[in-house]
Amino acid sequence: MYANEKHQELAKLIQSLKQMNMDYILVADKNSEQTCITAKKENIRQRYNNEAEIDKIIVVIKEIESWYLSGLIEEQAKKLDLPVLDNTENVGKRKFDEYRRHCRLPNRKDLMKEILKYFSIKTAKQRLI
Repeated sequence: MYANEKHQELAKLIQSLKQMNMDYILVADKNSEQTCITAKKENIRQRYNNEAEIDKIIVVIKEIESWYLSGLIEEQAKKLDLPVLDNTENVGKRKFDEYRRHCRLPNRKDLMKEILKYFSIKTAKQRLI
């Protein structure tokens, strides 16, 4: 799911996924708009017409960009002309955008979609420790 998509379209997508008994998650970074994870989840739920279930919303304490790069496997990073990082803990929006400007897919949304195609949870866990 991408932050730039229209909220109503995503609400419809979530509704469709639920009707088909398919699983989904929504991932958002905490930022500083709320001090409480529960409040952040409720805000997200309301943003999507209450279609999103609270237990399907994951709030990432680190910035979401660090999460994307953490799961990028080495082979795909090289194909995209992105650096292979041992640790992505300190990667924020600015650093991500700096990497993005020099890679094969400079469009932010396209790059994030491409990263998700090859995302490795195992790799992400190693890099975010």
